[in-house]
Amino acid sequence: MRNRHSWGKEELIAYDNASIAEQDEKGKLVAAENKGKAEGKIEGKAEGKAEGKAEGKAEGKIEEKEEVIKRCWGESMSIEIISKITDLPIDEVKRAIEKIKKRRGNKEGN
Repeated sequence: MRNRHSWGKEELIAYDNASIAEQDEKGKLVAAENKGKAEGKIEGKAEGKAEGKAEGKAEGKIEEKEEVIKRCWGESMSIEIISKITDLPIDEVKRAIEKIKKRRGNKEGN
């Protein structure tokens, strides 16, 4: 490669155009990368929101069923009847009742 200072006008213009084209390509790649990152963030936020809503609804349903179990247990209903009412397996009803008993024990201890 010859020294740039000895290049002719056409060679300098060609060199400058090649440099500009290279910078344009680099700029396009950076812009595409930034766009991809922005789209990924938006998509991630939307997915996170949807997951959060789904988890919140699921937790709400569990809390609702636990409240029904608590009321039914307080009325001395059998575990089998509570299971039918809540549409939960007997094991889950038993776990919920144990949870309720623990909470009551903690409240009475305070």
